[in-house]
This record gives sequence, C-alpha cells and structure tokens, in this order.
Amino acid sequence: KLKHPPGSKREYSNLGYQLLAAIFEVASERRFEDLLAKYIYQPAEMENTGYWFADKAQRRFVDGCRRFNRHWGNPIDDAMWGPESASWNLKGAGGIISTAGDLARFFDGISHDVYFTSSDTASRYKANRLRHSDFRGQRVMSSAGSNGIFNAVVFWLEEDQFTLVMITNRAAHQAEDDMVQSLIRLFPPGSLPTDQ
Repeated sequence: KLKHPPGSKREYSNLGYQLLAAIFEVASERRFEDLLAKYIYQPAEMENTGYWFADKAQRRFVDGCRRFNRHWGNPIDDAMWGPESASWNLKGAGGIISTAGDLARFFDGISHDVYFTSSDTASRYKANRLRHSDFRGQRVMSSAGSNGIFNAVVFWLEEDQFTLVMITNRAAHQAEDDMVQSLIRLFPPGSLPTDQ
C-alpha cells in the first residue's frame, strides 16, 4: 500500500534500490555489475571495487569483528555473496566491496565531473548533494554505509578538493560517529593544499 503521495516524502528503502537495479538490468539487457563498471568504476579508475572479483583467492579480505571482538568474518564467508556475485538481497542497496583508495577516487570523479553527460547535470547533482558547512565556509558532501560490522564514511570538501575516507572493521567503532568530524577539525579552513 502506498504510504505517502509520490514526491511528498523521502524514505530510504533497500527494496526500492534493489528494484531500481533490476530495472536497469532489464532496460539495458546488461548485468548491473557491468553497468557499474562502465559508468562508475572505469571513468574514476577504480580498480578494487565491485560485487566480486575473479581473483578472489589471491585477494586479502579484512575480517570484521562484532562487539567485544567476536569474529564475524568477511564477504567470502557471507552467504549473501554467491560464487560469482552478491545476491539480490544486496545488489542495488549495498554489498559492494571496495578500498579506501577507490572510495577517494569515486569522490574525485564527482569533483572532476567524470560521471556526468554535461556540466549542467554535474551542477544539478552537486547542488542536490552538497551542503554548506558554516565551519568550513564551503560546500561539503558526506556519505556513510555499514552492514553493522564494516563501516565507512567519506567526507569531501569541494573548494579544498580534499577527501577524507575512514573505514572500520569493528562493530564497536563506527566511523560515522564523531571521529571524522574530529579529524577534519585538525585541518582548519584554508590550511589544506589544493592538490591533496
């Protein structure tokens, strides 16, 4: 049943994003993973990001820990990742494996407009996603994601062209708590070189 009239309220839905990913597959007649590679990973030169890797046996996956340091495992151990990809319980709404370096490259791609078909599209996207920070005196973007064990947050400063990525692998140490804000405060406005 429709909970709200369309456009009247925004409410996150994993299922909604999974459905959107499935629609992309049907409309393009291509796997969702292939679409991400073509339009996101390759333009940003992200080489260590995806739902799965053919050379997974040679890769080192970090293990996650539950609270009180109880072992959780890693995506290879998780039943939601099949022999060649994540299950549809994850596609579109999570399940992507990445590194801190690749997350920084993703935001660098936003910074340099590599994902957009025109400068107008890029400007509209940034206007909707970036928020003015009184502390920084510039627009900033922050995104976070977690499965309750692994946790990542990225903080991007538009004018400074500075990206801070923090990833944790312990449920007790959530990256989006005040840690990133505290780290950002170590770099006062105007103190960052523009090529970092």
